[in-house]
Amino acid sequence: MQFFFFALTLLGPLHALAAPDLVEQGRRIYLEGRLPDGSPVRGIEGSSIEVSGAMAACVRCHQRSGLGSREGEQPIPPITGPVLFSKPTSSWPTRIGRKPTAVMPIRHEARLAYDDASLARAIRSGVDSSEQALHPLMPRYALSDADLQALTAYLRELGATPNPGVSEKTLRLATIITPDAPPERRQQVAEALSAWSARKPLSNLSLPLDVWQLQGEASTWGAQLLEHYRKQPVFAVLSGAGGANWQPVAEFCEQQAVPCLFPIVDSAPTAAKPYYNLYLDTGLPLEAGILARYLGEPGRRPARLIQLVSGPAAEAAAQLLSTTLAGQTVETRQWNAAAGNGVADLSKDDVLVAWLQPQELQTLFAQLPPADTPIFVSARLAEPGKLTVPPNLQPRLRWVSTRIEPQRLHANNTVGLVPWAQHIGVPIRDEALQAEIYAATYYFSDALSRMRGRWNRDYLLENLESGSYTQPAGKTFYSLSLGSGQRVAVKAGHILGLRAPDYRQVVMLSPRLVP
Repeated sequence: MQFFFFALTLLGPLHALAAPDLVEQGRRIYLEGRLPDGSPVRGIEGSSIEVSGAMAACVRCHQRSGLGSREGEQPIPPITGPVLFSKPTSSWPTRIGRKPTAVMPIRHEARLAYDDASLARAIRSGVDSSEQALHPLMPRYALSDADLQALTAYLRELGATPNPGVSEKTLRLATIITPDAPPERRQQVAEALSAWSARKPLSNLSLPLDVWQLQGEASTWGAQLLEHYRKQPVFAVLSGAGGANWQPVAEFCEQQAVPCLFPIVDSAPTAAKPYYNLYLDTGLPLEAGILARYLGEPGRRPARLIQLVSGPAAEAAAQLLSTTLAGQTVETRQWNAAAGNGVADLSKDDVLVAWLQPQELQTLFAQLPPADTPIFVSARLAEPGKLTVPPNLQPRLRWVSTRIEPQRLHANNTVGLVPWAQHIGVPIRDEALQAEIYAATYYFSDALSRMRGRWNRDYLLENLESGSYTQPAGKTFYSLSLGSGQRVAVKAGHILGLRAPDYRQVVMLSPRLVP
């Protein structure tokens, strides 16, 4: 079979749907390692290692999707309903354009189809449907007949229903644009992703893209998203352009179980732990954490910390910095170009943090007194290439950044971003912004290529968690990494400044800072 999606169609109905409460009991066994009476699942791993509770849960090895993983060099096989209750078809991944190579099926692809009785024997005794011993990594579980019935009911339904937005050779995608996103970000995200989708990035799979443009107050965005989704369900949401408020979008993605991958926002929601929302970085909240770490080190605490803020994202970042620097004298002031913001009283013992946009910073620079006050600005809001720094401020200006220096960024983009932009026919207008769009498409496509036609949303997230983030696509940032359960790839940053004596080159002024 070329596509896992069609396994159910080819096999016919697997089993009458079980009662919802029975499936829910099986779900708790699978995901939580908890029996219907609340007691922990117990099993023996290897020859004598007892496991129980969450450590005995099926999800620990077979993952939430049920499509398996790896333990070192040992493959953990899929255990979804369409796979368990049919005879597997041996497959071998090949590069596009090459003919498949005949291979000997691996161990778990040579068995017979399971039924209820053989599955019960495998779970309890470690003997598969072909009467062969399972790998010692597979625990032998002490489950009652009722517990087995519940787990079997859940496994029969796991993966049996195709995800929305999926057809034989199509995965439908969307990208979301919020009205509070900067105009340049809105335009370039829509332009680049539409061009990328039109170029059919995977030769054997079509990825049509819908651009969901939201309008009006944030309180209405949830309803707008539901209406878009009702009209045309999608498999995943890729990239996107937001500003200070991404919370309604994140809530929609969690409620509908739609993967929302790597949006470009000023401030990502941090209140709740997400499952379906993945971010390259969280924007200003991460920068605030990096700056708090830097200013909290011995010898760097200022007599007074003055923060200038403009807009909700800046206000939230300033509040986070104030909270983190407990005991520090902090004054937060709203930006007001006409009022001068009270910066005339700054001294060399103070620190000024300006959470401002480039045009606001240019006005501020003209108002600052000659005192040698260190000035920190957000690289997310005002990257170095978008500022003209007066000579008297060049030694004093610092950027809080999760990205690499502009000259290294430009060099890396010649390897990754530039060929990609040429391929899809989009001019380079903003290297940092377009590099993030490129990274989103690259890591998404890489995960799809490793899914081998098993188009499942949870499996997509699992492949993104286990992906390699060292390729040029991710070199906009100092480092990218994801692991099991992680939802933010960038976890650290640096302080940047201009190199003396000519102050023309942006360089790192600090080691790697982890909040």
